Amino acid sequence: MRTALVLFTRDLRVHDHPALAAAARADHVVPAFVLDRSILSGPFAAPNRVRFLLQSLEDLDRSLRRRGAGLLVRRGDWVTEALRLARESGAETICCSDDVTGYARARLHALGLAARSVGIEVAPFPGVTVVPAGALATTGGGAYRVFTPYHRRWREAPRRPVAPLPRRLSLPPGTAPGPIPGPGDLGVSPAPRLPRLPGRPGRW
Repeated sequence: MRTALVLFTRDLRVHDHPALAAAARADHVVPAFVLDRSILSGPFAAPNRVRFLLQSLEDLDRSLRRRGAGLLVRRGDWVTEALRLARESGAETICCSDDVTGYARARLHALGLAARSVGIEVAPFPGVTVVPAGALATTGGGAYRVFTPYHRRWREAPRRPVAPLPRRLSLPPGTAPGPIPGPGDLGVSPAPRLPRLPGRPGRW
């Protein structure tokens, strides 16, 4: 029985998610998200941003539960917690979306090295960008410095096929998703007077 862990980052959706679609081909799937300690303690962890993230995780969890598996959320060092989840669940593969930022690429590289040392494969997939970074170059082979010709090439670039939406996901026996933490669990107090989401009574 094969088990795959799908590690969500900023791609909190089930529709057109190549990493999730690939993981769903295994017998068991462990959907996971790690609240990265380095990000939570940095300047990007603004109160309302954290609250929006947690609401997005709640929405993702509901979508996953409708397909038979909820979201496992951990907090701490991103590499350590992701690898711990994979080992605890018996996952042979960690599927995730590739990324372009320096921080995201560095931690994905670190995860690959750590996973390889214990015989676990890390498989990155497209899904964060429409066109893969570095796929478009000028006729001279360099990077674009003017937006208009880049945008023209971007619009003409071929698009990957839309990844299928998994109909059913099965967690490994003994694996249970827990509750999604709230802002208070992370020591965050969101500012008041947030606009209500259209068509979502009671939700901020």
